[in-house]
Amino acid sequence: MSWDMRKVYVAATVQMTQTMRPAKENSKRNYSFQYYLKKKGKELQVCKTMFLNTLNLKEWSVRNWVVTSNSGMHGDSKDVNMPTKRRVSCEKKDSLLHMKDFLEKLPKLESHYCRSDTKKLYLETIFQLEAFEDHIRKKNEARAEKTKDKDLAIQNPEEIAVFTMDMQAVKLAPMIRATAIYFKTKLAVHNYTVFNLVTKNVHCYLWHEVEGGLEASPFSVEYLSHDYFLDYTNLSYYDSIRPGVRRHDPTINDLRCIKYEESGISFKANYSDDWKTLQRKPKHIDMNEVIIDALYKDRLKITLEKYHHLQVLKGVLPMDVHSFYDALPHLTTSFKK
Repeated sequence: MSWDMRKVYVAATVQMTQTMRPAKENSKRNYSFQYYLKKKGKELQVCKTMFLNTLNLKEWSVRNWVVTSNSGMHGDSKDVNMPTKRRVSCEKKDSLLHMKDFLEKLPKLESHYCRSDTKKLYLETIFQLEAFEDHIRKKNEARAEKTKDKDLAIQNPEEIAVFTMDMQAVKLAPMIRATAIYFKTKLAVHNYTVFNLVTKNVHCYLWHEVEGGLEASPFSVEYLSHDYFLDYTNLSYYDSIRPGVRRHDPTINDLRCIKYEESGISFKANYSDDWKTLQRKPKHIDMNEVIIDALYKDRLKITLEKYHHLQVLKGVLPMDVHSFYDALPHLTTSFKK
């Protein structure tokens, strides 16, 4: 029996009558219900529990359908005058509307990796209610600033380019769903993406933990090896780009805009603020004497335990990829005692 068929059946087999004794204000006992099941054309009165279990329904659904029915046919609750005693109180309605409005205002995000396949929204990890309004303001300002920059780039494609960057959540290799080897440690794989808002071009920089860590700053999909990463510490013009040094001064996490010019660095703590000059003195660096070395001299070694686990995982992998896992550099001693 379909859902709509059950609505019609309930409306025809449940009788609602007013109680003989007047009840208190807003009491649920102002009306009583008699439940019937049909057998060979006859209606047999049954208890509420049997009726609900037979149709696999909840009591609230049955009561609501009966109250909103009209002459045995299920109707729309918006078009039928429900009995006053069965209406939800105005105070409760106001509370529900207030709660719905509050939930609608909570910061939500689209699915990060499946936005083209799902319309589900996910709550952001904001738990301090006092910071809620400030968070909404900053989010709206950020989106407005992004839209403004994108429009400028569309109008001046030869002079302006706008990019967004993201470090994807760590992926594991190999990706195996077999339960027997679920708890084996696997190889961590990193993906750093750069997206052009105007041309829609995406560039992905992909590497695993043997070729580099997350302390590196890597500047089609391009598979990176350890010799791609360079050490730019000798080019640090500033010890820090934090706007202030006192306790309540803005921190690096408060920066929303950074502008690099020959005269120095300017910043904004809010998108609506005016540009402010970073009050820090840059170092004098002679570019003719600066040597940029490789960040890693060799491939990074994984732990002995991870290497052994990866060897076990080869048992469910094609022979073609076994050599990749065999060649991974690893430590020769274990940290476990």
